[in-house]
Amino acid sequence: MENDPNKSSTTGFLAKIEPTLVAWLTFLTLGGGILLLYYARLNYLPEVEWDKSLVYLALATLIGGTVALLLGLSLFVPGYIWSEFLIYDERLMNAFCFHPDTDETCLQTLAKNIGLPFWFVLLASHVALWAFRLITTDLGLEDDKLLWIYAGVSAGLLFVVSLLMLKTFRTLLETARKVEEEKNANTERRVQEVKCETEEKKRRKQEDKRRVFKYIAWFGLSVLVGQISMILIYLLSGRKTGVPFLITTIACGLGVLISNHFVAVHYRRSHVQSIIAALVTTSLILFFTERNEKLSLQIGSFFGIGYESQKVNLLLDDEGRKIICELKLPNTCKDPKDSSDNKISGVYILSRLGNEYYLDYQGKTFTLPKSAVLSRTAAQ
Repeated sequence: MENDPNKSSTTGFLAKIEPTLVAWLTFLTLGGGILLLYYARLNYLPEVEWDKSLVYLALATLIGGTVALLLGLSLFVPGYIWSEFLIYDERLMNAFCFHPDTDETCLQTLAKNIGLPFWFVLLASHVALWAFRLITTDLGLEDDKLLWIYAGVSAGLLFVVSLLMLKTFRTLLETARKVEEEKNANTERRVQEVKCETEEKKRRKQEDKRRVFKYIAWFGLSVLVGQISMILIYLLSGRKTGVPFLITTIACGLGVLISNHFVAVHYRRSHVQSIIAALVTTSLILFFTERNEKLSLQIGSFFGIGYESQKVNLLLDDEGRKIICELKLPNTCKDPKDSSDNKISGVYILSRLGNEYYLDYQGKTFTLPKSAVLSRTAAQ
């Protein structure tokens, strides 16, 4: 079969793309998507000027980079660790393969021995986080207490799963060794091994101890990364509880399980496919999180905008005061002739993009030119 010239040229083009450019485009896409979801919830689209577009691109890149980093810790990094340090390890690889003559990974073996223990630990961490959040809320404890409790529970779960994985990795080493012995059964190397079988067993026993410790350390690191990512996303989404938290937990759990297995199996064959799979899963998880926990509003609150942010007081000039009077907002502009009444209190800033503020005052939304605002302060 002749090579497809179009496919070859496309592959060559992709190979020449700078990784930095790909990363920036990824961050920009994710950040732009979150901003789009935010404004879709507001039913408002600001007018963006071309001369200030770099500021908006930087904002979208910053938001996208933050979200990609947090989700990448749980959707990509664990699978990368499994691929590089566990399933393709020179001593373990035969235990994960379908056949001794191939390096094709058995997904069932991977899921049973690594994927499911990893998923159960994260699921238990989710449940513990949900339960202790309810307890701390009922007792009126500070959120810092929740973080310390979660850290303790996570450390305990990590210790327990490490003990369980001790037996698993020993079994995998034995399986891999048997496969290797079957491959070398009729070779001169095997004959020599039989002659010094006692010394070989001692050496292998010492090697196995060191290797099992290494495997447990890398597996524990993949779990720890997932736990850190989970608590950071939970804090970013506003510490939700109840049905939204459960729905997000199910969606994130399935996404983490599928994405990491794909990355673990395909990363060495195709870095691009693995990264694309993680990005697609990231988009789906963002969709579920947005639907259930209004993630875009929570992110906006970190920048001082949206209904989840703090209310502000605005000091207006004469033009701003005139606009407020014409809008007839409640409890404002009591005396149209009093030029000193140029302050409006308890306002939500919903958008600061463009030349206008998009504001909410006691349930009524309106725009106000930025030039009409002299100063703003946080409302008590």
